[in-house]
Parts: sequence; structure tokens; C-alpha cells
Amino acid sequence: MRKFAFNITITALLAGIIGGVLRYFYLTRAVEPDTGLPMLGSAPHVALVAFVVLVVVLVFALSYIVWRFFGAKEDFRDMLTPVNSFYRVTTGIAALLIFIAGAIAVVPAFKGGTVSYAALIQAVLMMLTGGCLIGLSHESYGKKPLRGAYFFSIVPEIAMTYWLLIYYRTTQINPTLLTYVFIALALAASAFAFYFMAAAVFGRRSPARFVFSHCLAIFFPIMSLFDGIPIYYKLCFIGLAVYFAVNLVRYLGNLQTLKKTRQTTAATEEDI
Repeated sequence: MRKFAFNITITALLAGIIGGVLRYFYLTRAVEPDTGLPMLGSAPHVALVAFVVLVVVLVFALSYIVWRFFGAKEDFRDMLTPVNSFYRVTTGIAALLIFIAGAIAVVPAFKGGTVSYAALIQAVLMMLTGGCLIGLSHESYGKKPLRGAYFFSIVPEIAMTYWLLIYYRTTQINPTLLTYVFIALALAASAFAFYFMAAAVFGRRSPARFVFSHCLAIFFPIMSLFDGIPIYYKLCFIGLAVYFAVNLVRYLGNLQTLKKTRQTTAATEEDI
């Protein structure tokens, strides 16, 4: 099962890279010479949309399998155990990248001699997200009752939702939807992935939605790296993809073990 989990996560990462390459060709090769805007209906455009639809359908099918065969009774800590040094290091690196991205994002907030409070809030929330992910990872393997995890799980969701709203507000005047839609999808997928992580912390577990949102939160951020976006966007997206990938491997790898544990417990209770 752990090999299967690893293969699924690597496939999501590779799909993001392939989607990014298709998007790069669409944005650079399939453009109108007069306006410079990407051409709808061109071969790169059709290939890009078809590939994204295919990925979403396959992820949905995987989520259905998880829902059909594994149920939703695992504890938050059971989802991510056993935790080893690799897990701690990779989640720490991912959180650090997001924190650095937030620190870099502070600079544009002070451009032009005036302070953009919206951009400043966004930068602060990104830095808080990096710190909260470290705290959430620590809580996932701690032995004490969950306390800080409730706060740590809420902040990243708020940060991604706020970032999505700010991004949409600044790009909605763009006449071509496909020039910004995938970055918006990356932010939306990340927000949903954090939402279902928070749901698990608060005891409302949904394995299918957890897997669906995490796969897309790997795919879309990696895909968006091929866009002409600021460096702090790219650092944050890399950090998010790494964090969700590590959690997805750990979670999928534990599903079979969790199912066997539930079955054993049920059989023991029947015997009693």
C-alpha cells in the first residue's frame, strides 16, 4: 500500500509538470500576433484543457475507490503516523519555503511609497502559514491532547482563501480567462486541502475528499510554476506541493493499516 501511495503522489507531481509544459507551450506558441493573447481553440489549448480534465477525472476515480473501500473513522494522528525524520525534514523545508515566500512578498507591499495593506496582510498570512504547518506537523506525532492543532489547521485555510480573493480581484479584468485561471485553481485547491485537513483535526474526517483535494493541491501548484509569476508565488507553490505530497504519501500508505486495525477491533468486540 505504501508503494501504491508513493506511486500516486509521484504521478500527481509528474502530471503537474506535464500540465505545466503544455501550459508553457500554450502561453508562448499559441498567441495572436496582433494582440499577444493566447488563441482559444488552438492545438496547445485543446491539449491543455483535455489533459486537465483527464487528471481531474482520474483523481475523482481514485477518491471514489478510497471512499468505497476504506471508510472514514481514522483519527487525525493515525492519518500521519508513524512519523520519521524524513517526514519532519520535508514538512519543515516546505514550511520554510512558504515562510520565505511570505517574507519576500512583504517587499511589493511597500512599492511606490505607499503601503498596500491587502498585500501586507497576504504576506503576513503566508508567513503564519509556514509557522502553522510546522506546528501542525508537530501536533500530528505528539502524545499530548490536540490543542494547538486547532489553531494551526485554520490559519493556512484562511491564508489561501484570502490570497485567492486578492488574486482574483487583481486579475478579473484580464480578457482571457486561461491566462490566470490555473493559478486561481492552485490557490483554491490548496484552500480546500487545508480545509479537509482542518476537518480531520476537528473530527469530521472524509478520506475521499482529503485525497481528492490533496492530489489537486499537488497538481495545480506544480503546473502553475510554468507561468510568469513572481518568485514568492513559485516558492510558496513549491512548498505547498511538497507539504501536500508528503501528507498524501503518509495518508494513503496508512489506509490499509487503519482498515485492518478497525476490522481487528470490531472482531475483538464481537468476541467479548
